[in-house]
Amino acid sequence: MVPLVGLTLPALLWAATLDLDNDGMSDAWQLLYNATELEPGDDEDGDHITNDLQIPDQITTFTASDFGRTFPTNGEGSDHGWGNHQIVMGGAVNGNQIYGTMPVLEVDGPDDTRTGRWIPTTSVDEYSATMAKWFGISDLDAIFPNLHRFSKPDLGFLA
Repeated sequence: MVPLVGLTLPALLWAATLDLDNDGMSDAWQLLYNATELEPGDDEDGDHITNDLQIPDQITTFTASDFGRTFPTNGEGSDHGWGNHQIVMGGAVNGNQIYGTMPVLEVDGPDDTRTGRWIPTTSVDEYSATMAKWFGISDLDAIFPNLHRFSKPDLGFLA
């Protein structure tokens, strides 16, 4: 959240999209390679924003995607899937844990639809509602009308 003249507003940054249907895998590998080449610059210990500004619990970085990818290739990439993994980082994160259940990564396995599409154990609504609650939104049912259908409206990964 960013303080602004007595108001606290969420600051959102959107970075990239990757199309893995066809030749997008090369783009994904290039993005991963570029991320490993980042230099901390003048901030040698990498903690200026979180510690020097004394706002570590106010910064949370997260990934979000509306679909996953199939495990087997379609010959040029991978097809749209269901299950997905997300990453949440920041001072307010109750970290070092996996929220949800890791699937058995086996085509035609117990967590698969027989096509390499893993069945999710945690809904996008649960994940998003947890983030929205951290942003200070109180009427979650108005934003996530299906939230009542899931067992954990707050996954607990944010303090």
